[in-house]
Amino acid sequence: MENKNELTFTGKITHIEEVKKGESAKGAWASLKFQVTENKDEYPQVGNFSYFKNGENVKYADDFAKMYPVGTEVVVTFNLATSEWQGKFFADVRAWKVEKVTAEETQSQEVPVEDINPEDIPFK
Repeated sequence: MENKNELTFTGKITHIEEVKKGESAKGAWASLKFQVTENKDEYPQVGNFSYFKNGENVKYADDFAKMYPVGTEVVVTFNLATSEWQGKFFADVRAWKVEKVTAEETQSQEVPVEDINPEDIPFK
């Protein structure tokens, strides 16, 4: 079944904060925040994401800046999360998957008009 609430954001990483670490009753954890800016000339959107890992996955937060340095073009898959504490609501944009954009994905998928055969068009 397809997850209809899965959201993605594509752009270049423009900022990475220091990794914060700690221990909880469930073990070690690490988190960081990072920023991704769309590749648009006019009015690019900026996404601010949190990245949290615990247990054996702490290494992914530790190595994040090495794997995805500032300037890396990425696709971020994320969820929106809201929590309530003492009657106040707090929102978070939680990245759960970050992937580098390959050269093939950045190339346009458009077909030049001169390459279109009028006989192939299903309507006229």
